[in-house]
Amino acid sequence: MQSPTLIANPLMVRKVPYDVVTDFTPVSFLGSVPMVVAAHPSVPADDLKHFLEAARAKPQGFSLGTSAIGSPMHVSLEAIKFGGKLEMPIVAYRGTAAALNDLLGGQISVIIDALPSTAPHIASGKLKALAVTTKARLPSMPNVPTVAESGIPGFEMVTWYGLWAPGKLPEAISKRLTEESAKAMRSSLVTERLGAQGFIAAPMGPAQFAPYITKEIATYARIVRDAKIQID
Repeated sequence: MQSPTLIANPLMVRKVPYDVVTDFTPVSFLGSVPMVVAAHPSVPADDLKHFLEAARAKPQGFSLGTSAIGSPMHVSLEAIKFGGKLEMPIVAYRGTAAALNDLLGGQISVIIDALPSTAPHIASGKLKALAVTTKARLPSMPNVPTVAESGIPGFEMVTWYGLWAPGKLPEAISKRLTEESAKAMRSSLVTERLGAQGFIAAPMGPAQFAPYITKEIATYARIVRDAKIQID
């Protein structure tokens, strides 16, 4: 099981030991988790549009952070930085906990992270939500605009999870795995345990998952090219 990091790494690292298309068989898209652009309360903006304006006017006054290089959070932040014409570095952390600690402490101004990890801090007022990365506003945060509404048209990115198997997997095995995955994702246990963490189960088989991967690779490749992201 992997996130979009699997498809993003080959676009940013010169040599990786796999080919996403030929070395794996896409079995099932499992679901996704929304992400949110979260800011320290000291940031003088209540939404992303006004943050971009403030950051362009005084770039030295703000800083951006990400929990992991090559993650959907990092690539999303790079896309917003490029689309918003921001001139500031992105501080890379080793994990969400470290990035959140520095954001809560005011050492950095803004991060993008999965909604479950930031939602409690937003609810308590320790952080504020500037935008969500989904195509439409979230029912749980109806007053928080999308990134697309904030001046970066067409923006949509989520953390998603998929199930892959080795390349050239026999069709009968792939079919069985797809069926069992769908059954698991529709179970009440997944709804109870993962739904409470913001996970949106949306199982789909190889016929839908394969073209989705192709589309995501194109999206990530465009962002990596435009933002000139290179890890090594």
